Amino acid sequence: MKSKMKSLKFGLASVAVTVAMWLASGCGSGNGNAGVQSLPVLDIGQAMENSTPVKMSRYFSDIEYIPLETSADVLVTDVSMTNIFPSDDRIYISSTPRVGASDVYSFDYTGKNLPFKAKSGRAEGEYTQGLNLVPDGDNVYMIDWNSVLKYDKEGNYLNSFPLDGNGFKFLGRYAYINGEFIYIMEDAEKGEDIITIQDSNYNVRLQKSLGKFEMVTHMRDVTGDGSMTPIMTRSTNPMIYQNNDKAMLLGYGDTLYSINPADGTLIQEYLLQYGKYHRNEDCVEVRAFFVETPQFVLYRAVFSKTGYPNLEVKDRIPLCLYDKSTGKSTRLPVNEEYMSGTPYKACGFDNDLDGGMLFHPICIRGDKMYQLVNAYEFIERAESTGSKAMQEVAAKLNEDSNPVLVVATLK
Repeated sequence: MKSKMKSLKFGLASVAVTVAMWLASGCGSGNGNAGVQSLPVLDIGQAMENSTPVKMSRYFSDIEYIPLETSADVLVTDVSMTNIFPSDDRIYISSTPRVGASDVYSFDYTGKNLPFKAKSGRAEGEYTQGLNLVPDGDNVYMIDWNSVLKYDKEGNYLNSFPLDGNGFKFLGRYAYINGEFIYIMEDAEKGEDIITIQDSNYNVRLQKSLGKFEMVTHMRDVTGDGSMTPIMTRSTNPMIYQNNDKAMLLGYGDTLYSINPADGTLIQEYLLQYGKYHRNEDCVEVRAFFVETPQFVLYRAVFSKTGYPNLEVKDRIPLCLYDKSTGKSTRLPVNEEYMSGTPYKACGFDNDLDGGMLFHPICIRGDKMYQLVNAYEFIERAESTGSKAMQEVAAKLNEDSNPVLVVATLK
């Protein structure tokens, strides 16, 4: 019970931070929809009204459970505070057990721990907070708050380059495609966002204006007690989200774009529709998670508390699926039995492959999608679902074990 309450505490904190960051970023109307009506439509309004279970067998062919090796100096305390970064021969895990710092570990695909020497700190070669990693062959790039640090795959420091400089500020996430970083720099003096493409030798190859933004003040209830607080927000707040070899631009109006890595131009990909949930100021956005496969698009919509005060916490970050063959949008239903963990992850694909627990993927690489499950939760689900595959793995675990990596293969 103590472990459950700890997970719930961190889970709720994670949702609160996600929503608070989104509120602070603002959500302007961005670009219009003229000339893009022929695009595929991610219909959030339709998805919210169509909460239907989706079976894994429709899109996946196989599922595997890999227990991660546990030792005294390699301990991932809670998956709600953890990111995973798959590479060809290993998977990197960034765990944040304390505010302002992360621990990065490495495992092979049998679950064996592999040495990773890089540590958080302030000295040369140390990272401040390893929230984002880029595995690239024999090297690992770590995108820190103000710089990119380069290590070999064992975590030995090689070199680094700054992201802040010349009046520019690094915004949000990044993509790494064909040996180049694609990210957005904010020119605060000009009020302009700059798409920046930089090679792995830290040479800037291209900078292209994405557009202007304005800073405005809104009164918002950020505490939930009815009191209004002035919050300075941007009229647009674009974010890059990488999906295999595509750099998606999210949070930039009612059209989702990808960025052409050759010249930085925007390519229209999807049109967003909101139905009765659309707002001009306190709106809903697609920005927290986006995965595209040949068969479907999986994304999270983020609803602001101010704009949608009647939505429960579990409904504010729904996981939605767009099926490319039917053109229909569906919301994956919330399973109340999974609410003891992170609320917005209490949903996923119904696992009819082996009768196991819900599959809630958090990233994709190639034809594989990945999930991490806390050991105590995995043990409980193995017992309640009756999955023989899960039970075999659970027999090797205890509540203090490292998480289990779940790997599902797409058809």
